[in-house]
Formats: sequence, structure tokens, C-alpha cells
Amino acid sequence: MNKSGESTFKSRKTRYGAFSTLTAVFVIAILIVINLVMEKVNLNWDLTPDRFYSVSDKTKEVLSENDKDVTIYTLFKTGEEVAMYSQMLEEYEALPHITVENKDPYLNVAFIEKYKEEGKDIPVNSVIVQGPSKSKVIYASELFSTTFDYYTLSETVSTIDFEPRITSAIKYVTSENTYNIYKITGHGESDLSENYKKQISSSNFDLKELNLYSTGAIPEDASILLVTTPAMDWALEEAELVKTYLEYGGKAIFFVDFTNTALPALKSVVNSYGVDLEDNIVIEGDTAHMIPMNGSYNPLYIAPKLLQHGINNSVMDSGYSVLMPETRPLKMLDVKRDTINIEKLMVSSDSSYIKDLSGNISTLNYETGDTKGPFDLGYAITENYSASLTKETTKIIVLGSTSLINDSYNNGANSLLMMNMLNWLQDEKEDIYIPGKPVLNSALNFTSYNEILKIFIVSFVVLPVIIIVSGITVYIRRRNK
Repeated sequence: MNKSGESTFKSRKTRYGAFSTLTAVFVIAILIVINLVMEKVNLNWDLTPDRFYSVSDKTKEVLSENDKDVTIYTLFKTGEEVAMYSQMLEEYEALPHITVENKDPYLNVAFIEKYKEEGKDIPVNSVIVQGPSKSKVIYASELFSTTFDYYTLSETVSTIDFEPRITSAIKYVTSENTYNIYKITGHGESDLSENYKKQISSSNFDLKELNLYSTGAIPEDASILLVTTPAMDWALEEAELVKTYLEYGGKAIFFVDFTNTALPALKSVVNSYGVDLEDNIVIEGDTAHMIPMNGSYNPLYIAPKLLQHGINNSVMDSGYSVLMPETRPLKMLDVKRDTINIEKLMVSSDSSYIKDLSGNISTLNYETGDTKGPFDLGYAITENYSASLTKETTKIIVLGSTSLINDSYNNGANSLLMMNMLNWLQDEKEDIYIPGKPVLNSALNFTSYNEILKIFIVSFVVLPVIIIVSGITVYIRRRNK
């Protein structure tokens, strides 16, 4: 080979080598740019069930209308942030008028002290939501729910409630109204579960207790009276206090189970508004209107038919069924004031029937002589009473089950119904159901078509196209040299 040919060969080899190097550098540069862009726009997909690490569209819809500045203070120890919470907070901060700031509790003692209630510490990993004039402390233990396993005698985390708690707190601190709920006590009343108390307090309601016998009056700041099944009847004087409160535009909600205890004084209050609490228990005969418990159907655990009403609409849209265990039937009285309006909220099926459990019964099955349904299980009552000196409308809700507000029977629909009833009593919008996130198993199961499609597009379309285009570019440039 002559020197000229050798020089040409070396020159061509050098050019190919240089070109290959430049191409490789070019492809690497493209990948770096793509990575930086994706990081900048925070482009990621949450493919976990129920979008475990993401804020729901319902939260974004509710808070998109917010026009008040809100700061979410997290109390994470620096370097020990809760990853899931941090990811969701990034999405909250992208919403209008919301900022997020971490306050290391070991470095900001004076700041946290301002939010402490008397005798109650705020632990690490809690959250403080500060609005224009109100704030809400969400304790670390309120950011998740637990279930008790009676076989292992231990508690396990069942749902992560970060999103529903944060969203409710933002709604609370941006609302101009705060309502006081007084739960009547002193008669051995059924108590509210801790989760219901948390839900009420995280919304625009302050829950307090009221012993009518000892106070002899209903506080002037009472927005709603909450009545649950008592172990013994009210005194007549207590019933009169409640009647007077209602006559002047008061609001109340009654959850009254079937009980063998006679309740003439309590009944007299709802009787004065055209409703009677019947002394029977409803038994459901249609499994389509029962909810299975522990793998079997219990005819006392009724999934009632919800009727069209502002209280029920979002519950019906949620796709979940309300569960009313051990409920008594309600009845409209033939005689009532013309100013009273009673609307049915829910009924049992045509296959239901009632039994009197005060005597000895041998079976829950239908027997000749049992009265057949359907039966009314809940009412919403309004009245513009002429004796009232205010323009306030009296509003009352009556339901035949206290167990409806027991955590053991709550799949989300019951708690949403509860909040809708409280909001209806105060002429507020019905609530939007934002459930907690069920705790994930270690493995991810992709069952959604959209999830599978995303993985397919990235793995079998986007990446191969990048490689093919790069290859064709290199081939064409080499050929043209």
C-alpha cells in the first residue's frame, strides 16, 4: 500500500472514530437533557393501586377554588422525612395559594409551642395547617387508621389517612364559619368512635358534650344537638329544653336504636315534629340489601335504599353502600303541623319485616303475623315555625340506628353520610368523599388498562424509537461521508 492510500485509510478511520465518539456523546447528551426535563416538570406516574403516593382528583377539584393563603407545616426531623407524605405535599403545593414548609421539631420548639393545646404535646411527624385566621393541628396518630386483630391481639395500620386529613384541615382553616356540635350526655348514651370524632373535628365543627340535667340550659353558641341512643330516658324538663331550642330555629340529629328501655320523654321531641320511633326492629329479607359480615349475611345488617336528597347524592355517587345495623323503623304521624316538611332519606326493601324483640322470639325468619316492609329508616325534617322570632329554619334528622356511626360498620359511605347530614343542617355543601389509602402489599398488581398501556408505551415504543432514530442517524451520516 502506498503512502497516499495509507494516509487516506487512516484519515477515514480517524473520521469514523471521531464521528462515532461524537454520536455517542450526542446520544448521552440527549438522555441527560430528557432526564433534566422530566425532573423539572416532575413527570412521573403513580402506578400503585388507588394511586397510593398521589393526591386524588377530588382533592384537586375541591381546593382549586381556594383563594386564601394556606401554609402546611410538617414537623419532620431533618433527614427523616416521611417519603409518602413528602410526595403528596409536592402536589398540594402545586395547588393555588398553598405553600409547604418543614419545621424540624427539635429546632423550632418555640414555633410549635404556639399551637399546643393545654397539656397535649405535638409529636414528631405531625402536621400544622395554618390559614388566614384559623389553624388545625393534625397529630401524627391521626394520619393513619388501625384495625385490631383479635386473633393476634395486636393493631395493624389499615389505611393512610394523610390526604383526607390534610384536605379537611385546609377546608377548615379557609372557612369563615365554625359550628359547635353539642352531644347530649348524662343518660348512658352511645359514644361516637374515635375516627368519627377525628372526622368531625377536622371539618368545620367543634364537638363538645352537654349534660342538660346539670347545666339546665342549651348554650347560645350551639349549632347542632347530637343525640345517640340513651340507656335511660330524659327527664321531662330536658325534653322541654330541646323542644324550645328547636322552636327557635335549632338544629338536631337523632340516632336512636331499638332498645327495650322506654323513652317517652325523648320520643316526645321527635313526635312534636310528626315522627314516631316504633318499638320494633327491622329484619331484611333480601340479601341484595344486606352487607355480608365475616363471610355471611346477617338480616339485621341492612344496606338501605337511599332516596334522592342533597344528603345522599354524593354517597350514592361514591358507589359504596350505607350499612345500618339493628335499626328500628320510623313512622310519620297522621297529625302534624302544616308548617312541617318531612322527607324520606332511606327505606328498607319490600322483603323486609319487623319483629318485637321485647318478648321471646325463636327465629329471625319471617313468620305469619310479622308486618312486611318497606319501612322508613331515616327522615330529614324542616319547619319555619311561626313562633320563632328569627328567620332560621328548624332542621332535624332522625335515623333508627346509632350503630351507623360505629367504626366496625363503616366502609366510608357511613362517614360520608354523617358529614353530609351535618353540612345539610348548616346549609353547607354536601361533602366529597376522600378515602384513606389502603396499605399496600409489597407486590404491585397492574390491573388497570391505563397502567399497562403506560408501561407498554414507554418500554416498547418510546425507548425503541429513541434507539432506532439514533441508529438511523448514525447510518445515514456514515453513508454520506
